[in-house]
Amino acid sequence: MSTENWARNIGFGAAQVALPESVDEVQELVASNPVVRTVGAAHSFNDICSTSGVLLDLARIDQVIHIDPQARTVTAGGGIRYHQLCQALHDAGWALHNLMSIPHFSVAGACSTATHGSGDDNGGLATAVREIELVNGTGELVSWDRSDPEFAGAVISLGALGAITRLTLDIQPTFDMAQELLLDLPVSAAIDDLDEIMASAYSVSYFTDWQGDTVNQLWRKHRLDWPSTPATSAAYKEAAPATVELLPNDEPGEGMVTPQLMRPGPWHQRLPHVHPSFSLPTGGELQSEYFVRREHGREALAALASPSSAALFGPVIRRAEIRTVLGDDAWLSPFRGDTLALHFSWDIDAGPQLVEVLPALEDLLAPFDALPHWGKLHTMSPAVVRAGYPRFDDFAALVARQDPERRFRNSYLDQLLG
Repeated sequence: MSTENWARNIGFGAAQVALPESVDEVQELVASNPVVRTVGAAHSFNDICSTSGVLLDLARIDQVIHIDPQARTVTAGGGIRYHQLCQALHDAGWALHNLMSIPHFSVAGACSTATHGSGDDNGGLATAVREIELVNGTGELVSWDRSDPEFAGAVISLGALGAITRLTLDIQPTFDMAQELLLDLPVSAAIDDLDEIMASAYSVSYFTDWQGDTVNQLWRKHRLDWPSTPATSAAYKEAAPATVELLPNDEPGEGMVTPQLMRPGPWHQRLPHVHPSFSLPTGGELQSEYFVRREHGREALAALASPSSAALFGPVIRRAEIRTVLGDDAWLSPFRGDTLALHFSWDIDAGPQLVEVLPALEDLLAPFDALPHWGKLHTMSPAVVRAGYPRFDDFAALVARQDPERRFRNSYLDQLLG
């Protein structure tokens, strides 16, 4: 595997990359090396995966171990990717409640960093986790399930507790969806009618470059066995249905995006934005994301839509995506109640400009108590981030118990945990 992240803006710095093929081998590698770190599909934009020691890639521990129809769960190896898991589930008549935009990435990595998907009634991906097994910093195999009071601390762990070797997730019967694409939604409607529009389908996204008076694209993913609630505002009706499939940046998307134009199909080929069969190239953009409570949503969007913000973003932005996420109680979940997710894709060469853009963006969002995505670019101080999590000290204590010799630590975690 590569020793760089997906965007190629970070080198992992590992002295060795190991691809264990069994849990026993993971335990041996952890016990015999003073510094280790795990990596999934490397879709991080900061140094969360970096290590001076051994980088553990669990891609060979990727099998679907068991589907339990009575319990409505699936158990899979810690290296499995979403597209692998989804196909196996669909073939067996089952589904997950939510998916990330790109299904090529690892389940364990996505859950561990609070990656989310979209939908007013859909929790982040980690909310599907029912049980988690990992090799901790002493080489011991440990597990938690929802009955354990520490489970909420282990489910989003940033890789600090150890190497995840097995996950058990909630599943439900498979379902079909259809994806609607609308163009040029007035920004005024996107802000004023935010709650109505976000509630109008199972999963909803705005895509915009914040450079005009319209939101470039509105994606509405309809679950066909659930009723949809049409948005009715006059401004909303000004958005025009697309006649061709498009990428979020308005380029032709056929073969790359999941089918649009209200063509029905299975959940795992509609919930993501990128089609599972598309061979995903590496790099191409940098990413940041911030989370604000829904009660601050309209104010935050109005701040982002201001002329000064447009001037700030203009030279470096590719697209922004706006989504909603249901709140949960995981200790490191940024979804502190119902949440508006504010995602930014930046030009791949924007790094030098982001040194100024990101602090200005964070100042803009500071009145709304924004928190950053754990795996993406930001400049917020560790103290400010820690203050956003009431159970952070409990998490730090859990890390200290599970990794007393600090084998899984790196500069990212040292700064965060102290």
